[in-house]
Amino acid sequence: MNLLLALSYDGTEFYGWQVQEKRRTVQGELEAVLADVLDRRVRVCGAGRTDAGVHARRQYCNFLVDRLVVPLENLPRVLNDRLPGDMSVLSIRTVPSDFHARFSALEKIYRYYFYVSKTKNVFLDRYAVRLDGLETESILSAINFFSGERDYSCFACSNDWCPSDGSYLKTVSLKMRVLRRLGLGYIELRASGFLYKMARRIVGLLLEINRGRFGPSAVEEVFSGQKLEWQTAPARGLFLWDVKFGIENNT
Repeated sequence: MNLLLALSYDGTEFYGWQVQEKRRTVQGELEAVLADVLDRRVRVCGAGRTDAGVHARRQYCNFLVDRLVVPLENLPRVLNDRLPGDMSVLSIRTVPSDFHARFSALEKIYRYYFYVSKTKNVFLDRYAVRLDGLETESILSAINFFSGERDYSCFACSNDWCPSDGSYLKTVSLKMRVLRRLGLGYIELRASGFLYKMARRIVGLLLEINRGRFGPSAVEEVFSGQKLEWQTAPARGLFLWDVKFGIENNT
């Protein structure tokens, strides 16, 4: 039986998704609880590997079991009773035997949250990055440079990490929404896949443009191979918002 599990988590206290020895990870916590509930070792395959400090509104993973000791409809509740407070199973469903949460994903959606304020907001700052001001026109002009299929190896954390099979060629869709009355906004990024820290590198450059360090054309300069240095956006503002598959997603 192949099961697709949807979960959300606050990434603040995790060293990312992937299991790491002697470090608290989302995959590690989930697999430990699944093993306890199902009375067997389970290996889950995630749709993506979020970095340390990155959150997920809706992450997906699949895993194989030959039988269940808990009825499927009760499994989310049973797991949530045992999981820590910064994780929550949203749903579990059966999927075809050849389904794989990573390789069956058609589109991944990230949102990077920010708030505009002269002072730190202790309630927002855990999940968003503070900006002194917002240069909307500059950011929107910069976003326009992200169009069509481009080589995104220049936005990976290290160019040496990028694969040589052409998978660094991506079509990425960006948009920004601002709730002005709340002083809160986000930049949404959509693509079939993301390179290592690519989403945070893109947002980091946009934040530097917002500060006036670069003009909007800096995006095209990076794509053309010019070596610009900028700060990667902090992890706490980034959410894996959703993943789209070729099957009907859970609600």
